[in-house]
Amino acid sequence: MDLANPRRVARALEVHRLTGLTPSERGGSEAAAAVRAYRPLRPLVAVGFDPGEALRGRVEARLDAMLDAGLLDEVRRLADLLGLTSAQAVGYKQLLPVVRGDVGLDEGRSRAAAATWALAGRQRTFFRRDPRLRWQEWHDERARRAAIARAVFEGAGWTS
Repeated sequence: MDLANPRRVARALEVHRLTGLTPSERGGSEAAAAVRAYRPLRPLVAVGFDPGEALRGRVEARLDAMLDAGLLDEVRRLADLLGLTSAQAVGYKQLLPVVRGDVGLDEGRSRAAAATWALAGRQRTFFRRDPRLRWQEWHDERARRAAIARAVFEGAGWTS
């Protein structure tokens, strides 16, 4: 383990305190192997909707709505209270320089949008690997997505 990385050291200590195992020991356990193999403890059916390229516009619209609702004021209020990890959170990390006056709001917003899009991309890649997820075509209408999800669940033998 990299002892110069305070987050990894803290996480290793948390794992040991909670489980009595080192991260390496825990990673070699049957439970960890089940997680890596996507073997659920209980039967699972999950539905995923991916808006594809429309996601970029949705990310930007959501960020703008959050800024309009006071996200920058929130960052300003919390700036001196954020720890090492929370100060690295997407959005906060990019808007803290705005609060400090190091960059303008347009630049901070642009950086936050890019970081959020990158996170969304990593999440898409992560979830695409999960064979338990049943990916469906995106529809803007919430009721249509609900009907599709209901049909998937019913097709898998789940009833309401």
